[in-house]
Amino acid sequence: MDTRIVNLYVARLLTALGDAEAFAKIYAEMEGDRSVRQQEAVGIAKSFYGDANSSISKIEAFRRIRLRQNAIMDNRAKTRAQAGKSAA
Repeated sequence: MDTRIVNLYVARLLTALGDAEAFAKIYAEMEGDRSVRQQEAVGIAKSFYGDANSSISKIEAFRRIRLRQNAIMDNRAKTRAQAGKSAA
């Protein structure tokens, strides 16, 4: 596993976390990057998402990476939808 690639993408993804456009750009670049093999994808998922077994596929690793971004974006949308509403 090339830890340089893993660290580079993790840092970039963390910087873009919560920014849909920036995250999508980095994610697309990562998906198309031939140097991101299964091992690197799993390493990125472990560092970024926190839960990735070494035996998962590259596709599953990418899915888990996207899950963290999706959770943040969903939470923001819910917060905006509930803004100004009473809990009572």
